[in-house]
Amino acid sequence: MAFGFPAYAEGRDDFGEEDDEVLAEAVEEAAASLGWMLGRGRGELTLIGSTSVSFWSWGEKITVTVDHGEVHVRSHCALPTQCIDWGKNQRNVDQLLGAIEPFLD
Repeated sequence: MAFGFPAYAEGRDDFGEEDDEVLAEAVEEAAASLGWMLGRGRGELTLIGSTSVSFWSWGEKITVTVDHGEVHVRSHCALPTQCIDWGKNQRNVDQLLGAIEPFLD
């Protein structure tokens, strides 16, 4: 459970020599499989999206950057004054990083 304003979590995974464009497409497909929408943002290989409101949160903003085979995921609460996330941001990061591999085949 993170504490901050707003609460957030970050994580990264290295996919070795995987092409960044292929990796970005796999991230988009993995996010879609989780019911999230990610779109291209600032820069060619930055993806930005959000999750929906739930019982535990007002939703989270997700930012994913793909660079030289590495995927960096940041999830933070959409409500700027939300300082406790009950572990939701870390679950978002872990779910997305864990869902990418099947889409690289």
